[in-house]
Amino acid sequence: MTATLVSVECVQKVRIRDLNSGGAGILCETPLKLGADVVLKRGDLFIAARVAWVDGKGAGLEFYRAVDVTELAGNLLPA
Repeated sequence: MTATLVSVECVQKVRIRDLNSGGAGILCETPLKLGADVVLKRGDLFIAARVAWVDGKGAGLEFYRAVDVTELAGNLLPA
Protein backbone atom coordinates (compact mmCIF):
# COMPACT_ATOMS: atom_id res chain seq x y z
CA MET A 1 0.00 0.00 0.00
CA THR A 2 1.14 3.56 -0.58
CA ALA A 3 1.01 6.77 1.44
CA THR A 4 2.43 10.27 1.33
CA LEU A 5 5.35 11.20 3.56
CA VAL A 6 6.01 14.84 4.43
CA SER A 7 9.43 15.86 5.75
CA VAL A 8 11.43 19.08 5.87
CA GLU A 9 13.36 17.97 2.77
CA CYS A 10 10.46 16.85 0.57
CA VAL A 11 7.01 15.39 0.06
CA GLN A 12 7.09 11.93 -1.49
CA LYS A 13 5.02 8.85 -2.14
CA VAL A 14 6.15 5.87 -0.08
CA ARG A 15 5.29 2.19 0.02
CA ILE A 16 4.25 0.90 3.43
CA ARG A 17 5.85 -2.50 4.06
CA ASP A 18 4.43 -3.09 7.52
CA LEU A 19 2.17 -1.11 9.78
CA ASN A 20 1.02 -1.38 13.38
CA SER A 21 -0.30 0.92 16.09
CA GLY A 22 3.22 2.07 17.07
CA GLY A 23 4.99 2.51 13.76
CA ALA A 24 5.61 1.56 10.15
CA GLY A 25 8.28 0.22 7.88
CA ILE A 26 8.43 2.07 4.56
CA LEU A 27 10.29 2.20 1.25
CA CYS A 28 10.99 5.62 -0.29
CA GLU A 29 12.89 7.08 -3.24
CA THR A 30 14.43 10.01 -1.34
CA PRO A 31 16.46 8.74 1.64
CA LEU A 32 15.37 10.00 5.05
CA LYS A 33 17.55 11.34 7.86
CA LEU A 34 17.74 9.34 11.05
CA GLY A 35 15.84 11.12 13.83
CA ALA A 36 13.93 13.41 11.44
CA ASP A 37 10.35 14.37 12.21
CA VAL A 38 7.89 13.36 9.48
CA VAL A 39 4.16 13.08 8.85
CA LEU A 40 2.71 9.97 7.21
CA LYS A 41 -0.57 10.62 5.39
CA ARG A 42 -2.94 7.88 4.30
CA GLY A 43 -6.53 8.76 3.44
CA ASP A 44 -7.88 11.05 6.18
CA LEU A 45 -5.22 9.94 8.65
CA PHE A 46 -2.16 12.08 9.42
CA ILE A 47 0.42 10.48 11.74
CA ALA A 48 3.38 12.36 13.25
CA ALA A 49 6.45 10.17 13.52
CA ARG A 50 10.21 10.06 14.03
CA VAL A 51 12.54 8.21 11.66
CA ALA A 52 13.83 5.44 13.96
CA TRP A 53 16.12 3.67 11.47
CA VAL A 54 17.30 4.00 7.89
CA ASP A 55 18.67 1.31 5.57
CA GLY A 56 19.16 2.55 2.01
CA LYS A 57 15.68 3.27 0.65
CA GLY A 58 14.04 1.59 3.63
CA ALA A 59 13.15 3.31 6.89
CA GLY A 60 11.32 2.66 10.12
CA LEU A 61 8.92 5.21 11.56
CA GLU A 62 8.06 5.41 15.25
CA PHE A 63 4.71 7.13 15.74
CA TYR A 64 4.56 9.85 18.42
CA ARG A 65 1.18 8.54 19.54
CA ALA A 66 -0.26 5.06 19.25
CA VAL A 67 -2.74 4.84 16.39
CA ASP A 68 -5.99 3.03 17.10
CA VAL A 69 -6.29 -0.12 15.00
CA THR A 70 -9.77 0.97 13.87
CA GLU A 71 -8.26 4.24 12.54
CA LEU A 72 -5.74 2.21 10.55
CA ALA A 73 -8.37 -0.21 9.26
CA GLY A 74 -10.57 2.66 8.06
CA ASN A 75 -7.70 4.08 6.02
CA LEU A 76 -6.43 0.91 4.37
CA LEU A 77 -8.57 1.49 1.30
CA PRO A 78 -6.56 2.60 -1.76
CA ALA A 79 -5.30 6.18 -1.37
